[in-house]
Amino acid sequence: MPSVKYVLPGTPDSNAVYTLSFDAYAYSGSPRSHNAGVYFGLVGNLFGIGWFMDSNSTNLWHFDARGICGSIQDIVGGYDKKVTFSVVIDPIKREVYGTYNFGSGTMYTNHFALDLANFANLESVIIFQDYRSPGAYLGGDFDNLLATTTVPEPGTCILILFGLLMSSRWMRRSCRHELH
Repeated sequence: MPSVKYVLPGTPDSNAVYTLSFDAYAYSGSPRSHNAGVYFGLVGNLFGIGWFMDSNSTNLWHFDARGICGSIQDIVGGYDKKVTFSVVIDPIKREVYGTYNFGSGTMYTNHFALDLANFANLESVIIFQDYRSPGAYLGGDFDNLLATTTVPEPGTCILILFGLLMSSRWMRRSCRHELH
């Protein structure tokens, strides 16, 4: 299977959230799109976590996290139109999940437990196309790929805690004044 691999800079940071987003177009006609996708790749494992199309029996997209946590989820639809996907790896919450938008708003896959040992092998972004059966299958169209890393700022957590503390003090004072 032809693929393109972009190596991510640095080593995985367990205090950061990784997101891979992209637009896609899959064909359901003849020939149809099949076995094409976009993934976060792992060292020694071409497919870590990502989305791929499968038109064997039904026009499906698979959220495939088998390489990083052993799970996969099938989503029906999303063919013959531009759709949007993302993959989220959150080692802080120890979970992975996907989002997709087939035109009716953003939907979420199940959230799966993240194996931190596999997360440590995160190394690349991979685009693959399966052309083993020319004339029977097409690849897919992928555009606007964006891989981002977000590190939550400690100051944000402190502000939220301070706000909650002040709210609870204000509520206690209000309750005392009402009781008198």
